Amino acid sequence: MRFASLLLVAACGSRPAHPTPKPIACKDRVARLERRLAELSVAAPGFMPHVRGLRGIDSAQAGQTFDARGQVVAITRDGSIVATGNWLDTAQAGRDHVAALEKRGLEEAASEQGPPPPWPLYIWPDRDAPIGVIADLVTGVSEHWMPRLLVGGGVAQVGSDRELLDQPTVRQVAAKLPGIEPDATTYVAQEIRGALGGCTAVLEVFVESGKSEGRAAEVLASRIPPALRACDCNVRDADVFEWGMLATFGAYEPLLRWVPVPKLSRRDRRTISQLVK
Repeated sequence: MRFASLLLVAACGSRPAHPTPKPIACKDRVARLERRLAELSVAAPGFMPHVRGLRGIDSAQAGQTFDARGQVVAITRDGSIVATGNWLDTAQAGRDHVAALEKRGLEEAASEQGPPPPWPLYIWPDRDAPIGVIADLVTGVSEHWMPRLLVGGGVAQVGSDRELLDQPTVRQVAAKLPGIEPDATTYVAQEIRGALGGCTAVLEVFVESGKSEGRAAEVLASRIPPALRACDCNVRDADVFEWGMLATFGAYEPLLRWVPVPKLSRRDRRTISQLVK
C-alpha cells in the first residue's frame, strides 16, 4: 500500500474510532520526532516521490540496506518518470532532470557543501514498468551516478506513529493528500508551512537545508528537533507539522531494499517484473 492510500485509511476512519489522544508535552514531542527522523534518515533511500497506485517489485532477492541516501526516481506502468516534485513524461525529460541534479551536486561537492560523486540513483519501478524506459534512463546517465533498483515487500510500519495519526487535524490533512507529483510534494510543503506559523528557528533550518541538496536530509534530521524545542513547540499546529516532516522523510512508504540494476536493453518489450523476480 502506498503512502497516500495508507494515510487515507488512517484519515477516513476505516478502523474502529479511538478517543482523541491527550496532548503531548513539547519535550516528548521533540524526542519522538528526533528519533523518527534519525530512523528514517537511514531506512529510506532518499526523499520519495508520491505516486498513488505504484506497485513495486516483490523480489525474491535479499536486497541490500541503504548505505547512502541518493536521488529516487519512480517509473510508472505507462513509462512516466516521477521524481520528488516532478512528473516527467519521457526518458529524455528524466535524463535532463538527472543532469540538472548532477550539475548542482558537482557544484556542492566542489564547495564542500555536499558529498562527492558517485551518488546512488535509486530507480523505483512499478512492477509493470517497461524495461525499455528504464534502460533508456539508466544508460543515459553519467559515471557520477550509481544506478540501483529498488525492490521490496510489505508496507510501512506505522505503529510507532499511531498516536500522531489519530490526531484530528492530521486525519483531516492526510485525507486530502494528492496522489501524484508535483501536487503531493507541494501540498505537504504548504501544510508544513501553514502548521509552522512563525517559529523563526525552524524556518532558519529550512533555509539552511535548501543550500545543499546532498545534505538536506542530514540538516533537517539533526536540526529540526532542537529548533522546534527552541520555540517550545509554539507553532500553529504541532501535530500537522510533525506529520509533514515524517511524510517528507518517507515514514509511510513501503519497506524497500536495493539490488544491482540488471543488464537492460532499450529494445526489450517486457515489463521489469518479468526480468527481476
